[in-house]
Amino acid sequence: MRSLNARLMAGLLAVTAIGMVLMAVVSTAALRGYLMHRVDGQLQAVQKKPALARVGDSVAPARYIILNMAPDGTVRAVSGDDPDPSAALEQARRMGPGVFFDEAAGGRPFRMGGMRAVARVGLRGHVTIVVAPLGDIRASLAWLIVTELLTIAVILGVLALLGRWLIRRGLAPLARMATTAHAIASGGDLRARMEESPSEVGRLAGAINVMLGRIEQAFVARVRSEAKVREFVANASHELRTPLTTIRGYSELYEQGAVDAEEALRRISAESERMRRLVEELLELARLDKGSALTREDVDLAALARDAVADAAAVEPERPLALEAPAHLTALVDEGRIRQVLANLLANVRAH
Repeated sequence: MRSLNARLMAGLLAVTAIGMVLMAVVSTAALRGYLMHRVDGQLQAVQKKPALARVGDSVAPARYIILNMAPDGTVRAVSGDDPDPSAALEQARRMGPGVFFDEAAGGRPFRMGGMRAVARVGLRGHVTIVVAPLGDIRASLAWLIVTELLTIAVILGVLALLGRWLIRRGLAPLARMATTAHAIASGGDLRARMEESPSEVGRLAGAINVMLGRIEQAFVARVRSEAKVREFVANASHELRTPLTTIRGYSELYEQGAVDAEEALRRISAESERMRRLVEELLELARLDKGSALTREDVDLAALARDAVADAAAVEPERPLALEAPAHLTALVDEGRIRQVLANLLANVRAH
């Protein structure tokens, strides 16, 4: 498939060639019509001269042939040998006297083979025929056609050189846009932009820049979404580990008889409820479009702290823990979040 540059060049040359050929045809036809009209006018002027009726007199211009035809069809030249009358004599014999008598009655120029002629009835019923050879006109038209063809060839050659340069210059922004687009596609640099301008190509570049900006925003949003997903997985694994560890600790303590069944079941039930709330919150975080809502209520912070210490002791009984807190400390907070904070704090203490 040819490039856009080649197609534009071919189209430009084709349109120009067609236009110039049409112009050459019209100009040649117009010139031929003008010359033929001029010849006919001269023939009619010669026909009207009174002396033309005298046989043997030559009152026509030197480039004309005068023939005299008798009623029996005998024809002879009365204008000399220059121009050569042989072709005119042969054509006159072929046409016969009837045609010339009819044309003489009409009084208008007519075609006589490849020549123009006019006829007039003279003395004793003879017909005088003035013939205008068209060799000079044909030579002039042929020279005009050759000149026009050479001119067309030269103009097309010059136009091909200038047009190639102009088209390359005009398509240079498109070439730069293609290079930039290839660099973006191969290198993945979405920050690259194309050169804008008030022209049609510049407006196209502006539209592509807007598209690139939106693609870049979508790519950034995708990266952020993937980061949120990784953060969600990390939070899920971290947040679920703490209540699972507590439930396992109380189960082991109960099996060892270190804690009574009522306390173990209470803490296991509380941690299970906490796990349920964590799962709901993590599912809410999975939507990635909003944070989890807070549920504020009056909560005894001292009781939450005692539960957190008890959970830590159940997980790691050999680690000494001590709590200094008032009997009650009520605050308007989200109970699940506060339990999560205290559990994470003690889990970090155990881990580090």
